Amino acid sequence: MSLGHDTTAPSLSTLDFPGGPTPDSTPAALEAPAGPTPDAAASSSPSSATLAPALRAALANVKGQIQFLLYLTDQIEESLGQIDAEADPGQTVFIAKVLNMYANQLESKHRVVGESVSQTCRQVHAVVRGRDMI
Repeated sequence: MSLGHDTTAPSLSTLDFPGGPTPDSTPAALEAPAGPTPDAAASSSPSSATLAPALRAALANVKGQIQFLLYLTDQIEESLGQIDAEADPGQTVFIAKVLNMYANQLESKHRVVGESVSQTCRQVHAVVRGRDMI
C-alpha cells in the first residue's frame, strides 16, 4: 500500500485483501462454524460424502482467515518501515493512524481465527472417531 501524501486514512473496506476474507465480511459469518457442529456430526453420523465437503469448507474458511491475518501483519511490517523512514511529521501521524487501524484489526480477528480453528479441530476429531467405529 503506497501511503503517498494523502491525509485521510483508508478504511479497511476500501483496501484489497488478496486470497482471504474481506474485513467487511459480517462478523457472524466469520464467527459461525462452517458446516455442522462436531456434536451434530457425531450424533447424526452423516456419511463421509456429506461430512467431507463440510470439513473442507471449514478448513478453507480457516485458511482464508489466516491469510487475512498474514496480510495484516505484512501491512504492519511495511508501515513500521515507512514510519521509521518518514521525515514529514504529518505523514508520520498518518502512518501511525494506519498502524493503529491494522493493529486493532489484527487483535480482533485473531480471536475469531482461534475459535474457527478450535471448531474445525473438533470436526476433524469427530470424523476420526466416526472412522474408528466402522
